[in-house]
Amino acid sequence: MEPAGWAAIMTNPASEDAVEARLQREGWRTYCPRYRKMLKGVRIVGGRRVRSRGSGEMVMRALFPRYVFAQLDHGEPWHALAKTPGIAKLIMAAAAKGADPQPALLAGEIVGGDPASVR
Repeated sequence: MEPAGWAAIMTNPASEDAVEARLQREGWRTYCPRYRKMLKGVRIVGGRRVRSRGSGEMVMRALFPRYVFAQLDHGEPWHALAKTPGIAKLIMAAAAKGADPQPALLAGEIVGGDPASVR
C-alpha cells in the first residue's frame, strides 16, 4: 500500500513512550521526536526523581509533549488507532461539509522532511 501521510495522535499525559511502543507492536509506523535534557541536581532511581548533589542526569523528553505521529496507508482502517489504550484523541478534519471525518494528515515538509530520516 502507498502511504497516505502522517496522523497526529494526542496521548494521555506522560504516555508518549507507552503509546508509541504499543502502536509499534500492533504494526503501525510511528514517530515521536525527542531531545536530551539535563536534570540538574536530580537522579532517576527506579523511575522516580531523587535529589542528589551530583551534576544530574541526562534524560530524553518528547519534543511535542502528549503527541505521537503514526503513518497511515490508503484504505487502512485507522479506527483501531482511536481505540488504543493511552490515546486521548486523534486530530480530525473533515474534507468537506457533510463528509466523514478523516485523520488530519501532516505533510512531510511541515514536520521537517521525512520523519523516518530524522534521528
